[in-house]
Amino acid sequence: RCKIGVAAPQDARDKLTVDYEIRVPRRTALEVTATFGAISIQGASSALTVRATSGEVFVTEPCAMDGGETKIVSASGSVRVAGWNVPSGSLLVETTSADIHAERLTGQTISLSSRSGDVLVQKAQVTGTASFESASGDVRVSDGGGGTRALARTQSGSAEVTNLRADEVHVETISGDALLRDVAGALTVKTVSGDVQASGADSPA
Repeated sequence: RCKIGVAAPQDARDKLTVDYEIRVPRRTALEVTATFGAISIQGASSALTVRATSGEVFVTEPCAMDGGETKIVSASGSVRVAGWNVPSGSLLVETTSADIHAERLTGQTISLSSRSGDVLVQKAQVTGTASFESASGDVRVSDGGGGTRALARTQSGSAEVTNLRADEVHVETISGDALLRDVAGALTVKTVSGDVQASGADSPA
């Protein structure tokens, strides 16, 4: 275990900002935590845990040799994941009041959820299950395959699903609209007070 810190005079601690650039072996499992600063991780192990309070998080191109679980939790900073290619791994992203942007994902299980932010996903290929959820934000999913089950759900935002394939596709809203284009799979669409528009749907049930 290696611990890196900064020793500063007591009267200077509120006046300093410090950036770290740390290089580790690709197979090293990581746990990264930041309160105010942004976190950027590239090429590290997919056995990864990230916790951020108010800074942005950017994760790209993990080492997928051993599969592994990637978990990213953010309070008010947005999260972007790109090139997460871990066919036998799982990806979990949770934010409180921030957006999630994800593109070029491959995995066994993917779960992206935000309480009040938008969830935007492009090119996600999943062999197992995929879920994309927001409480009060929009959910937009395009160009992907959800394996056995794909879920896009929002409460007060809109749900837009384009060019998605899965054994089962569930799209749910409460007060937002649901827009579907070129969706294939056993399709279930639910809404309470929103409109539903679907075109090019290929559903056996």
